Amino acid sequence: MHGSGLFIFRLGLGLWVSAHLVYLAGLFNILNGSFIWAVILIGATLLLANYARIIEGLRNYAGHKRNSEATGLLENTGRVFLIGLSVLALIGALTPPVQRDSLVYHLSLPKMYLASGSWQEIPQNVYSYFPGFIEALYTAALATGNVYPALVHFGFGLACLWATWELGKILGLQRKFMLLCLIALAATPTFWSEMTWAYVDLGNTFFWLLAVIAFLRWAAERKQLWLILLGFSLGAAYGCKYTSLLLFMLVPLGLLLELRLDKNVSPGTAVKTLAIPLTVGLLTASPWWLRNIYLTSNPFFPFFWHLFPSHAPAWDGDRADQFAVMLETYGGLHKGLTEYLLAPFRVFITAEMDDPVLYDGKLGWYYLLALPLVFFWRKQPRNIQYIMGMVVIYLIYWTLSSQQARFLLVILPLLSVLVALQLQTLTGSLAERFRLRKTPGRKNIARLLLTGTVVSAIGLNSLNTVSIFRQERYLDYVLGNETKEEYLQRKLYYYDMYQFINTRLPLDADLLLVATGNQGYYLERRFFSDAIFEEHTLLTIISESQSGQEVVQKVGQRGWTHLLIRLDYFIKSLEPDFQGEKTKKFHDFINSLQIINISKPFYLFKIPSGKNREVN
Repeated sequence: MHGSGLFIFRLGLGLWVSAHLVYLAGLFNILNGSFIWAVILIGATLLLANYARIIEGLRNYAGHKRNSEATGLLENTGRVFLIGLSVLALIGALTPPVQRDSLVYHLSLPKMYLASGSWQEIPQNVYSYFPGFIEALYTAALATGNVYPALVHFGFGLACLWATWELGKILGLQRKFMLLCLIALAATPTFWSEMTWAYVDLGNTFFWLLAVIAFLRWAAERKQLWLILLGFSLGAAYGCKYTSLLLFMLVPLGLLLELRLDKNVSPGTAVKTLAIPLTVGLLTASPWWLRNIYLTSNPFFPFFWHLFPSHAPAWDGDRADQFAVMLETYGGLHKGLTEYLLAPFRVFITAEMDDPVLYDGKLGWYYLLALPLVFFWRKQPRNIQYIMGMVVIYLIYWTLSSQQARFLLVILPLLSVLVALQLQTLTGSLAERFRLRKTPGRKNIARLLLTGTVVSAIGLNSLNTVSIFRQERYLDYVLGNETKEEYLQRKLYYYDMYQFINTRLPLDADLLLVATGNQGYYLERRFFSDAIFEEHTLLTIISESQSGQEVVQKVGQRGWTHLLIRLDYFIKSLEPDFQGEKTKKFHDFINSLQIINISKPFYLFKIPSGKNREVN
């Protein structure tokens, strides 16, 4: 594999090395802008050294005339459409981040790491124990003063499109059908939206694609290099997201199935074939599972709490169990056998953005058009069988775990390629019949209907995506019609309160956040907030105290100078004890504090303690 095909692995390796240099700097307490700029300079130098390969890859991706393939009006139109979708995503990425997970941990944690100069443990934020490959890249972006960190994820979106192109070439897709794949992906509302967000899912998808490409190349060439790159892709995907642990099971299965076809493979060769990618994968992922073993004795913390002797200062078995239950609520609170069986199909039809019951995302029924291949499994080439097998196993895993639509992003490129392969085969057969002037029969009419269905599905997704772009009003900010403050006030209902805190409270203020959503990215004062179960600490203090005054003393002893609380949410947590002892202690506690500001539903109080300073 030459040129752009191998360069894409160099790109992945370069990103991995850069991110882990940032992580290493954090471990040695030298995480600062100067170090980050040095890493960027090295990376830019290596990138320029591969200038020729980059240009070749861009030319291939853009679909410039190569060999005997001519560029037609339809292809040019498709290319313009793809570029247009990408530009819309770029505009979205050039706005201040406002998505929940970005503000809770994808960006909030890197901001804390930079503030302390180290990759410190943050026990109260359980997400800080998740693999942090992509967060390390966000740390680098923030260290350079980049106020648009979502550009990192936008870049991964483009990399996913590039990797899908490479996969299509391996599978024999013609250029116009590969272009169709990319348009279908870019038009998918959840895929497109994530290109505008500072998340990690597209980074994860990119390395899944690299793993598939490396496996197929090894199957075709049997070169050890591809096993090494396969192992790297496994470990890099794990560094993005825990769900990629499944790859460590899928890859050995695929290797064993492929080795069965070779009658001359010795047991030693088989063991070596399995050992190379698994060993490289474990080493590549080791910075994250070793860290968790050191901190919590659990490589997959906070999951598998009861499987490992887990421990953490701000987490326990009860919360681990509740967290697992909470993740299972996606797709519906009470799911029976019928709901589980239908979920892999419903998610492509009924899913909606920002609705956990409806999978919290929008994918579109275009991807269901790959289903007919299942009925012709045995007639498909081995490469297609492997991809279909991976898709089916992952869908089963997704159905039995957290049914979030964005968790399916890793298989969308595979499904998109499968749909395009079907269309290429069927339209090619139809064109041949017309060339021979045979009368189009019912089967040929069905082929025309399939083409129309594919175009309609992509068109519907495109309309939904453009609708999201318009609803978000990204252009108001990018064109300068809104200031950053106006944009954030429109997007974040708590931003006025945060502005008050950032401008009116002393620099040494230390806040306890209770039931606020734990979105600390835009908060410029030190704060403590429980991850996920955001009233846990205050409820615990109330339970362990004899009176409201004792609650005040214990809160003050923890060093907190101010309390920011969403009273309506917290009072709901007291409902089981309504008019009981806990409620009385809480009312006595609140009445002992000085109210500083109200921006409903948030209330800001000053906590009596020796550390307090007057509001400016």
